[in-house]
Amino acid sequence: SMRMLGSNLIQFAIRVMSGHSIKDPTSGMRLYGKNVLREFATNINYGPEPDTISFLVEKGVKVAEVQVHMEDRIAGQSYLTITKSMSYMARMLISIVIMQKFRKRG
Repeated sequence: SMRMLGSNLIQFAIRVMSGHSIKDPTSGMRLYGKNVLREFATNINYGPEPDTISFLVEKGVKVAEVQVHMEDRIAGQSYLTITKSMSYMARMLISIVIMQKFRKRG
């Protein structure tokens, strides 16, 4: 699917830029420790998106991935259209490859 193509591109960019592999960087299923939560709460430039995960991994934050089973959607509709998905993936790639060089942690 297009989502997996975009996810794979972001995964590749994270690996190239940080040296670490994150298998599904676009997944919304995340759990953070209290120190990272504190950073998210106090830093306006942090959002729980793949570019921030890439940045934090590059700065030494440990990430552990756990396999889970997700059921297919049974109701409702995703807010992501093909154009919104492509825009999101492009923004994440630009942020990971270019903007990370200008971010500071602290």
